[in-house]
Amino acid sequence: MRFSDLARSIPNISKRMLTQQLKQMQADGLVRRLILDGTATRVEYQLTDWGRALRPSLASLVEWAQKCPGHVKGPATSHRKVD
Repeated sequence: MRFSDLARSIPNISKRMLTQQLKQMQADGLVRRLILDGTATRVEYQLTDWGRALRPSLASLVEWAQKCPGHVKGPATSHRKVD
């Protein structure tokens, strides 16, 4: 996917945060950055084989979170001490 397509598909993510996450996922071997030449140079991101292998596990986590909508609220906005 192109960066702009990824940004549109993820609600409330800043361009800076998306860039940071993509760089980290590249470093972790989950995605690769492809530079495509044509009339205008384009950059696309693609899952690696290892990234694709995570899909079933991530799908299970999403399914679990959807079953418990009151418990999973999204990213934490502050750090809390857990007893």
